Amino acid sequence: MESDLKSQMEKSISKDLEYILNYKHIAVEAKNAEYFSKMTIIKPIANNVYPQIYVDLIQRFDHDEAIRHLKSMGTRVSKYFYSVFPKMLTKPQKFTEIFSEVAESHLNSKLIFKDKVQEDKKLKSCIIEVKDCFFCSEITLFQNLKIPYCIPIMGMYENLYNIKSVYNKGMNPRLIYLNALKSAEYDGDTCEYKLTVID
Repeated sequence: MESDLKSQMEKSISKDLEYILNYKHIAVEAKNAEYFSKMTIIKPIANNVYPQIYVDLIQRFDHDEAIRHLKSMGTRVSKYFYSVFPKMLTKPQKFTEIFSEVAESHLNSKLIFKDKVQEDKKLKSCIIEVKDCFFCSEITLFQNLKIPYCIPIMGMYENLYNIKSVYNKGMNPRLIYLNALKSAEYDGDTCEYKLTVID
């Protein structure tokens, strides 16, 4: 089961990586593309449009299918992120830095990695706690959500790591799978994702 999941993920990630490596800026000046890619610029737009997208998807699809659609929004963002910021793909980073640098520099969020489980001194799973989530921190959320609100952000984090892992480790990368446990429901609350390593 786990090997099948890893195989499916590797195929999808390889396609994203091919897109990134062949990406050419359409903008006359590449700096313009980087400027308009800053998450702080698109946040007001996202916070106005995303609630409608979220409601539409959870009403149109069953639980699992809605999650797949929401997650795919985030995986596409990570592909475009590396296309616009290719140096981030090649930049040497520790495991947590891959997530934290993007969270702090582009999403104005802070990540805390806790409840780590290791096997043979290798990380197998952990919980990522998100403070000031890009989607959840500045809006009034729906109450008693059956599907966590910020799944696209979770999908983005998952694919950011996996693309970089495939790029740097070739044929035998370590991949991760993220599952959203909860979204922040009030001021000062946090979002939580379960990270599982797939070897």
